[in-house]
Amino acid sequence: MKNFIEKYGIAILVLIGLFCQGIFHLLHNVSMGNYIAIIVAIIALLPTIFKIISDIVAGSFGVDVIALVGIIASLLLGEYTAGLIILLMLSGGEVLERYALSKAQDGISHLIKENPTQANVIDGEKEYILPINEVMVGTLILVKQHELIPLDGIVIKGESLVDEAKITGESVPVKKTKDSLVMSGSINTGSPLYIQTTKRDTESTYQNIIYLVEKAQKIKPNFIRMADRYSVVFTIITFIMAFGAYFFTGEWINALLVLVVATPCPLILAAPTAFASGISMLAKYGVIVQNPDALERLSKAEVFLFDKTGTLTYGTPKVHKIEIFDSKYSEEELMKMLFSIEKFSTHILSDSVTNYAKEKNINSYEIEDFCENLGEGVCGKINNKFIKCGKYTFVQNDLNAIEKEREDDSMYVYISMDGSVLGRISFLDEVRPSMKNFIVKLKNMAPIVALVSGDKKKRAEKIANLVGIDIVESDCSPEDKVKIVEKYLKIHHGVVMVGDGINDAPALVRSDVGIVMSSGSNNVATSNGSMVITGDNPEVILQAINITKRTLYIAQQSIFVGLGLSIILMFCGAFKLYTPVQGALMQEIIDVIVIVNALRVRTIKN
Repeated sequence: MKNFIEKYGIAILVLIGLFCQGIFHLLHNVSMGNYIAIIVAIIALLPTIFKIISDIVAGSFGVDVIALVGIIASLLLGEYTAGLIILLMLSGGEVLERYALSKAQDGISHLIKENPTQANVIDGEKEYILPINEVMVGTLILVKQHELIPLDGIVIKGESLVDEAKITGESVPVKKTKDSLVMSGSINTGSPLYIQTTKRDTESTYQNIIYLVEKAQKIKPNFIRMADRYSVVFTIITFIMAFGAYFFTGEWINALLVLVVATPCPLILAAPTAFASGISMLAKYGVIVQNPDALERLSKAEVFLFDKTGTLTYGTPKVHKIEIFDSKYSEEELMKMLFSIEKFSTHILSDSVTNYAKEKNINSYEIEDFCENLGEGVCGKINNKFIKCGKYTFVQNDLNAIEKEREDDSMYVYISMDGSVLGRISFLDEVRPSMKNFIVKLKNMAPIVALVSGDKKKRAEKIANLVGIDIVESDCSPEDKVKIVEKYLKIHHGVVMVGDGINDAPALVRSDVGIVMSSGSNNVATSNGSMVITGDNPEVILQAINITKRTLYIAQQSIFVGLGLSIILMFCGAFKLYTPVQGALMQEIIDVIVIVNALRVRTIKN
């Protein structure tokens, strides 16, 4: 009840005052109606006066001053109904603001509503439900068909398609099998999955997304601060016109007519509503805004700088080519031997081998006497045959043997049996298939698109050619990347850096907009980005650009159309073309128009 009174009490009181005044006027007891109007106005004015005083003490100048002067002037000039309508407009504007912002934040509200709250815990033969804040790391949980995955984890048993659209923006469900990573907030669309949790609820991907969006919506962007500055200018213009109207006509009622249409809700509501809507829209596409200023900056971006690994490419090596040196063995047999040993390894390529084997439905042999020489390779026995996998010098016995020609940008694993080299597998960090089309579209939006990479020149240029990037900066250290960002900052407005690694963090911070490609695990890079793409698809940047441009346009449109209409009405009021009550009602109509227009951000289509 207390919360309800705080939100709606003044508006309800003013409505009651207007109703009572109207009743007494109908009963031809105008004096009693006016007394009621004065009492209601004084009571309703007190919170506004205290708010204005506290704002001034805090160094903030609000446009509520115009409304306050308009209300007092109405009471002094005997226009009690107009005074109550202005009060209703002021208090109703706050209600309208809360409603508009709640609508603008539908995206985050939807996220919070669907936030997982409990998990099916498996303990031996027992299954029971536990609140997710009580589930510890390492707990085995069961996620059934159509259920939300409550916590980040690794699939221990089961195979299913998981819908990650809310997390990554990927519309196609992703196949998850044993050892696959799963993210909280995604939906299991198929068979049951047994998952071992890897994070507590407070550290989960879904909870982190909610936290980042809420944090962004609480920060006041520069554009909204700019709207606050407009309010000072608008207030000065309003009082100049009000006193001008009195000076030229000699009637205070003309000054009042200027004031009643000058309550600038366009400034108070338009920008926050539009920006909150924009942040929520971006969240729906898997783009989390950490700094709201990034919306304005991205909308005006002229330069896009891309890191290579994990951005233009997948970031993890994949099986590229299988070469057979001994014709007695097939490609499948070679991969079967490699998979059998590499699945026990801690090397970065072991995951690539495992994923390839799963895709091709390749089984494994039983391994005996497994061992690993860090940095060299792994070995073990298969059917009493000694198998080695790793560097060329590690797998073969002939120290004078010459290694075959290699591709500079590939990693190689050789396989030998009892000292005889059977073949080799090359691994390559592949370019994302849709990247070339994405770069073509991006070039139509920004004049400069460049690759900024730590790779050698030959490899960097090869990747750039594959995706259609003409400007290449290679052999870049983290410090070099910062210098390149600063070089473009001197001559261009809006420099965007897109990366995914720790070594990109300084450049991400230095750029106007740092966009981080993150699955939620790279906390160092994520914390330094203005925006975070929660999936691994950089193409959502195109959607983000369109949304930010439309958000800024609609915010500016709402402000200037609202102020323009108010100023037109102020001129009309100076020449007494309407009554105070009519003016107050017309201003309320303008406020509604502005809010409805700002909420159009929620309907942006990409």
